[in-house]
Amino acid sequence: FKRNYPQGEIFSQLIGLTNYKNEGVNGIEFALDETLKAENGHQKNIYSRKLGIIQNTIIKEPINGSAVNLTVDSKMQFILFDKLKKAVEFHNAESASGIMIDLDSNEILAMANFPSFDPNNRKKLNNMELLNNNSAIELFEPGSTVKPLALSALLKNNPKLIESAVNTSPGWIEFEGYRTEDARDYGTLSAEEIIAKSSNVGMVKLCAGLDPNQILRTYYSLGLGKYMNEIFISTREGYLPEYKNLSLREKVSLCYGYGLQTTLVQLTSAYSTIFSDGVYRPFKLIKNSSKFEEERIFSKESADQIKKILYKAIKNGTGFRATVKNHDVFGKTGTARIFKNQKYNTDLHNALFIGMTKVEDKEFLIGLFVKNPQINGEGGGDVAAPIFSEIIETIQKL
Repeated sequence: FKRNYPQGEIFSQLIGLTNYKNEGVNGIEFALDETLKAENGHQKNIYSRKLGIIQNTIIKEPINGSAVNLTVDSKMQFILFDKLKKAVEFHNAESASGIMIDLDSNEILAMANFPSFDPNNRKKLNNMELLNNNSAIELFEPGSTVKPLALSALLKNNPKLIESAVNTSPGWIEFEGYRTEDARDYGTLSAEEIIAKSSNVGMVKLCAGLDPNQILRTYYSLGLGKYMNEIFISTREGYLPEYKNLSLREKVSLCYGYGLQTTLVQLTSAYSTIFSDGVYRPFKLIKNSSKFEEERIFSKESADQIKKILYKAIKNGTGFRATVKNHDVFGKTGTARIFKNQKYNTDLHNALFIGMTKVEDKEFLIGLFVKNPQINGEGGGDVAAPIFSEIIETIQKL
C-alpha cells in the first residue's frame, strides 16, 4: 500500500511524509508514528496451477494504525495557504508562514507555509528545506511585535506606567553608544501611543530602568524560549539571553524585538495570552489530546489595557492596512532587519503581523510572517497586515 495525501502541498509540511518502510520522517507522520503505525498480517496460501489459491490460512491478523484527528479546518488551511502564496508572489519574498487559532478553544485551525511541495510527487522535491514546517521551527527576531509583550512586563512592575508621557523627539536616541531611530519624529507620546506608533525611542526610554530579569521572566512565561510540546510536532526552543550577561543596550533592545529569537507559533501563542485575559492557555493541534495546565501570567486589567492599545494600533497606528469593514481588529505589526554576514542589513527585512478579530461568533487569532519581501513594500504594515484583512474577508464569504 502507498500513502495518499489528497490535500497535497497545502497540508504537506504539517502532515509530513513516510519513507519507503511507511515510517514517519517529519510532521504529524513522524510525531505520532507509533500511533499511526500498522502491523502487517501473515497468511499461508496453497496454490493450484489451474485454480490459483485453493486454501489459505491466516497466521497473524493485521493490526491497523489508530486514527488521529487534527483540529485543523481544511477550508481555513486552504485560505491561509492561498493568501501566503499570493503574498510571496506579489512581494517577491523568500517565503511566508501563517497560523490561525480559534481563541475560544485555542485550537489550531490552520498552519501553513509557502513555498511547499507535493508529497504525492516526491521526484520533484529537489529542495529538502521544503519539508520544514517553518511556522513551528523557523527562528527570527520579532521586531516590534514584541512591544506589547514588553509592555506587559512594564505594567507588572508599574501599573501606572500606562499614564506616562514620553518625549521621543527628535526621532532618535543615543543609548549606550548605539543610535536607535523611529520612522519619524513623533514628539511626546503616551505609553499607548508608543505601541500604536511603534516608537523604538519610546520603548528605549520606558525600558531603561526595568530589571532585565523581569523582561526575560515575562517573555519565558509567555512561551518564548521553550519548546511547545503540547502541539506534538517538532518545534524550536528559540533564544532568550542570560540576564546576568546583559548590557544595558541589550536589555532595551529586547523591548523592541532584537537580541532574542522566536518562532511564529510561539509569538502567536504569547498574543493568545493577551486575548485570554492574561491567562496562558496552550494551543491544541490534536483533538481529544491531554490537557495542559493554564497559568495566569498577568492581570485581566493589564490584558484589557494591552488589548485596547492593540485596537488603537490598527485604528490609528501602523496596522491600519489590517482593517476589516464593520469589524473591530486588534493587532501589531513588526518589521525586523535580518542579521546576515555579521551585521544587520538595511535592505533585508522580515515583515510580521499578529492580529485578532471576531467573525460571527468565532474569534480568530492569526500570526503572519513574510521573509525578506523585495517589492511592493517591505514592512509589517505594508506586507503582512494586508494578508490578515484578506484572510478575514475571505472567511466572511464562506
